[in-house]
Amino acid sequence: MGLMDLIKPVPSIKADDVRALIDKEGLENINLIDVRLPIEYEDEHIPGAALLPIDDLQKNVNSIDPSKKTIAY
Repeated sequence: MGLMDLIKPVPSIKADDVRALIDKEGLENINLIDVRLPIEYEDEHIPGAALLPIDDLQKNVNSIDPSKKTIAY
């Protein structure tokens, strides 16, 4: 599986809509991925988000569960 198999062009989603989606579906049913630098993640991140820096995304794409919705920020 390649990165483009998981990433589909979608419109941006507002933070309130992300919160509503997490509340509705449960965080365990969503891949919530923080693609920022580790220092940014350490400073602040959404609880439950996995750190997967954008530079490492391609080589770690198989760690993303394709059966779940994926939200990256």
